[in-house]
Amino acid sequence: MLDAASLAKTEVSAPGGPELSSLATAVNPPSSPSPASPDGTGEPPSLKSHGEQLPTLGRYVLLRTLGEGGMGVVYAAYDKELDRKVALKLIHPSRQGDSQLRLRILREAQALARVSAPNVVQVYQVGEVDNQLFIAMEFVNGTTLTKWQSEPGRSWQDILRMYLAVGEGVLAAHQAELVHRDFKPDEGAIDGEQVLKL
Repeated sequence: MLDAASLAKTEVSAPGGPELSSLATAVNPPSSPSPASPDGTGEPPSLKSHGEQLPTLGRYVLLRTLGEGGMGVVYAAYDKELDRKVALKLIHPSRQGDSQLRLRILREAQALARVSAPNVVQVYQVGEVDNQLFIAMEFVNGTTLTKWQSEPGRSWQDILRMYLAVGEGVLAAHQAELVHRDFKPDEGAIDGEQVLKL
């Protein structure tokens, strides 16, 4: 498990539209168990082995907190209907009544959903359960760009390749009329296939 919140914070805005912030990419270390369900029960082994009832939000089982920012909390979650692990972003409990924040989260999901690129996380669903707005998005099983580039033996060519992938993700966002501001290496997530996602 990563010690720090591994959230990709992005600021985006549509031309003439309000600014959206805190796009989140949840990053999980490669050693985490797969959400696969080999026995056909629809639940990953990690849910059955605890012997305890894990919290749920609609069809999602909350597995653990991945990170927390000023606007929200991101959880690793299990989607029972689609049998896969997702990153689930919720508005921070202390800000549930903030209608402007709820609107920003909704617009964030809409903005992300307009981008279809290999270097940008996918939005699977935006919804509300018991007044809790959520965004279900792609779960990246890997590490941050910061950690990856600091590992011994990384060539400058490998590092350059990853930063070119960052540029491709930002370009895809710009082509969808979104503006990415203030990219930081902690916001890039690299999966086990060595694909970078923003």
